[in-house]
Amino acid sequence: MSDDWAPMEFACKEYRGSFILEGEAIELITALLDDHIIKAQTMKGSPFAKVFLDQITRWENNLMRTQENLDTWLKVQSSWLYLEPVFSSEDILNQMPVEGAIFKDVDYHWR
Repeated sequence: MSDDWAPMEFACKEYRGSFILEGEAIELITALLDDHIIKAQTMKGSPFAKVFLDQITRWENNLMRTQENLDTWLKVQSSWLYLEPVFSSEDILNQMPVEGAIFKDVDYHWR
């Protein structure tokens, strides 16, 4: 399974002075993650896998952690993509100064 990950790349594209993950790359990575998590869990349940149980468990944990990180990244990216055009308007910033300041801080850390 580790050989399947060699050609994978978290491709990014430029977006308004920042970078976001590309959709096609994410779809491929997500599909591979789902497939490998199922395979690892299936192997883990096999009575013939006892010799490799530590290695399988480490691999499964790495896959699960990667999936959690990717899900979090995509959730933040989605929120940022939605809010960035809204808070780039001076009118909105004047009407919502507290929220604008909060977004400005998040925007700084995102970039």
